[in-house]
Amino acid sequence: MGASILGSGAVDNTQSFDTGGSPINTAFTVNSGSNLLLLVFVTWDNSSAHTIASVKWNTTETFSSLGAALTSSGGNHQGFYLVNPTVGSYNVTVDPSTGAAAASAVVGIVALQGVHQTTPYSGHATGTGADASAPYVSVLTVASVTDSVVIAVHGSAQNVTGTPASGGTELWDAVRTTNGTVSQAAAWWAGAASVVTDYTMSGLVNWAARGLSVDAAAASGIPAGVLAAILDDEGD
Repeated sequence: MGASILGSGAVDNTQSFDTGGSPINTAFTVNSGSNLLLLVFVTWDNSSAHTIASVKWNTTETFSSLGAALTSSGGNHQGFYLVNPTVGSYNVTVDPSTGAAAASAVVGIVALQGVHQTTPYSGHATGTGADASAPYVSVLTVASVTDSVVIAVHGSAQNVTGTPASGGTELWDAVRTTNGTVSQAAAWWAGAASVVTDYTMSGLVNWAARGLSVDAAAASGIPAGVLAAILDDEGD
């Protein structure tokens, strides 16, 4: 394939926003490389009325939002990106609003390199839904190109796990059941003109999902062969 996830693999962190609005800190390492991009995805129980005030890297570098939070029957899901993050081992700090009740949350992080620094992503799709009968599936279609990689993240307010369909490779699959229940599953797909990022869920689920095509820094893409190596180094 062309574009490849590089540098630091992917991690997830399951914690709760507390009643005082204290931030969730997740340790992460961005390895040396060119044209870096850091992506963060947050899924949280919306019964407490929390919103995300900010997401920062290394205390001072502020992420931009991929769009408004998605809501689906008790769960919120939002994505954030940071171009050219500082290399090193620091915290991703997710700072919620204050004054709300404790809320279960999952934070997922993935680092990439070889990404276009002016327009790091192009195709971007969001959706919400509910499945009343098996198979329980969430589906997004993302416009992409062959030199890109598509990353899709599924969030839910149920205790379920997700399995990406053929062609998708899992990055993480996490559940939090304290102060409410939320789950988050992420995977990547090779870029193409149109990529269907469907998940089969382990049970009945109301879901909110976001998919985006992360674009390579050059039309020739990023050297192939490194993706499998970094995924072997994936942490959770």
